[in-house]
Amino acid sequence: MIIKAYTSFSDAELDENDMRVETKVFENEYFGYRKVIVETACDDGSGKPTLKKGKPIAQKGKTDSETIPLSEDVEEYFEKNVLPFNGLAFMDRTKDKVGYEVPFTRIFYKFVEPRKSEEIFAEFKALSEQEQELMKKILGE
Repeated sequence: MIIKAYTSFSDAELDENDMRVETKVFENEYFGYRKVIVETACDDGSGKPTLKKGKPIAQKGKTDSETIPLSEDVEEYFEKNVLPFNGLAFMDRTKDKVGYEVPFTRIFYKFVEPRKSEEIFAEFKALSEQEQELMKKILGE
């Protein structure tokens, strides 16, 4: 069944003999991300970054990183998700790293509604009664 699903190379759900195999196909880019280092510039008191040779000077201890999907433009992501919260932020693109991960939970997770508390309580009560009966037999009462 696994080989059949794999060789079909398509999104599929196969059921056979109480077994289920689910496959999904993605582009490689879907799993990729770029980790970008975000620095916060020193502030000269006027809300403008302090520059040295035309480049902002980074504050020590104010380094962060952003994980940006390869499918997204880095500059657009930065403008939309970082600058509104930190106007003095800038990226150090010399430290960019590219990585890949397969998020199995995000891809294959299926929500299963939990049992109702009344149902659990009823089962607990039945087990408790069964335990009491067994104890009576063991103790000879």
